Amino acid sequence: MTGQHTQRWIISFCCAAVFCGVAVNASEEQLTVDFHPDPDRLVAHTAFLADDLLEGREAGTPGHERASLYIATEFRKLGLQPAGTDGYLQRIDFRRSRLKTDSLRAVLNTPGEERELTFLDDYYVGASLVRTASSLDCEMVFVGYGIVAQPLDYDDYQGVDVQDKCVVAFKGKPAWFPSEQGAHFSKLKVKNAADRGAIGFISLTTPESLERFPFEKYRERVGRARMTWLYDDGSLFNAKPRIQSSITPSPAVAASLFVATEKDLDDLYAMLETEERFVPFPIPGRLQLEKGSQHEAVTSPNVVALLEGSDPVLKHEYVVFSAHSDAIGMKQGEAGEDLIINGALDNASGIATMLEVARLFSGMEVAPRRSVVFAAMTAEEKGLLGAYYFAEHPTVPVQSMVANVNLDMPILLYEFADIIAFGAGHSDMGGTVSRAAAAESLELTPDPWPEQGYFTRSDHYAFVKQGIPAVFVKGGIKARDPSVDALEVDKDFRKHHYHQVSDDMRLPIKWDAAVTFTRVNARIALELANQPSRPRWNDGDFFGETFARETAAE
Repeated sequence: MTGQHTQRWIISFCCAAVFCGVAVNASEEQLTVDFHPDPDRLVAHTAFLADDLLEGREAGTPGHERASLYIATEFRKLGLQPAGTDGYLQRIDFRRSRLKTDSLRAVLNTPGEERELTFLDDYYVGASLVRTASSLDCEMVFVGYGIVAQPLDYDDYQGVDVQDKCVVAFKGKPAWFPSEQGAHFSKLKVKNAADRGAIGFISLTTPESLERFPFEKYRERVGRARMTWLYDDGSLFNAKPRIQSSITPSPAVAASLFVATEKDLDDLYAMLETEERFVPFPIPGRLQLEKGSQHEAVTSPNVVALLEGSDPVLKHEYVVFSAHSDAIGMKQGEAGEDLIINGALDNASGIATMLEVARLFSGMEVAPRRSVVFAAMTAEEKGLLGAYYFAEHPTVPVQSMVANVNLDMPILLYEFADIIAFGAGHSDMGGTVSRAAAAESLELTPDPWPEQGYFTRSDHYAFVKQGIPAVFVKGGIKARDPSVDALEVDKDFRKHHYHQVSDDMRLPIKWDAAVTFTRVNARIALELANQPSRPRWNDGDFFGETFARETAAE
């Protein structure tokens, strides 16, 4: 989008004089509000944040700094209190790492063959966050999925020694695992390997993973930086110093690993959809890998604001409303080509929704009973980093954060007749979401993509890991217009526009759907802020039992 278009949107936004209409009926338990989001404001916020001026809002770049300043300015205009560590900003120190592709050399030695591997044709590898020079020369051991899940009586490392070796493991999880628990344990694979003394991790694609992300798409990641944040002592968040490198071989190279073993890759594939458990075994041969990484220190802020609650007691508890402000940035390409991944729906529209909810709440005659924190998180696209930083370095007491409502990539390309609420089944927030949906004449649809593990894949999960119930709402799989196949629209966006330069304001965004999305999320947050008791995990819930903090009796 051109600067001229941006100017037009800003003028439209600044000249808009539409304020939220509120009808307040106070009671002891609840305030009932008829929210009227302003579609012009939703358009204006999205258009600015998705403009070429911001160059894709990659965390740690000037474009993202401009986005953060814009969000902070909007918070100030609404009269919200600064809740960062420097005004509205909570600045984070990051290490950024880029792969030096000219440093790469990989050799696979299998019985009877020594093969030099070609980057991107035969394997993909990313930059190291820990070291500038990485070196592997290791024996290999197949360990199934590389998962250890004691609550599920599952251990892929049982009876095997991987000290100073490279573990070889499939992506994903056993088909019989509960989907969200499986997604949680899948995120711990590299940690499992490092804890057991491994020095490398070889990640095998599966037919299912290749369907979602073909090996050829790794080419799009070339040039993208990896990031992590630093603790005060200089150590790195979520780093595994023992692991020299993780590597993903092509399907053909993966098959060659098993030629001299009792089971070939097709045999192992056949086991993926069964309940049969893998038995670890050594893979004859060695992998050698050399790579270099370039490190630099950068900073990037979360932007945090507070609307103080109206109840003298409950105002010391907080509902956190979050959305990530960053996007992918720019891709590599030729001069004159569109290289900016503007991130209109991922996640300029989410930030626009949060800003409009903040405006609606700040315009209420009586503020919500609990305080509401509005947090624009940086570096979500780098691994939920801004949210994890805020959750570990909160600017309000973590034990007083009662719930998180997260906004990420609402696909506003059809007017939806239902919503999906990831996380709603884990706590009594499920009832809150149901009531909000019903108030907007929407159905609540169970997660239609359990194999994707969405509950662990956005910023709300950082709050879950602090024991805070959370919900992440998206438009559903049914359209109000029966001629629209909502599932097909969703699939088309993910295939052709997700993390692509086409995720911009040229998309046929339905702003009426954006208004509905804003209202339903505002209703969820308002009920959470006004209900007498803080949300509770469901009895026996895995995430509640694993992460929930002890709270004072109410």
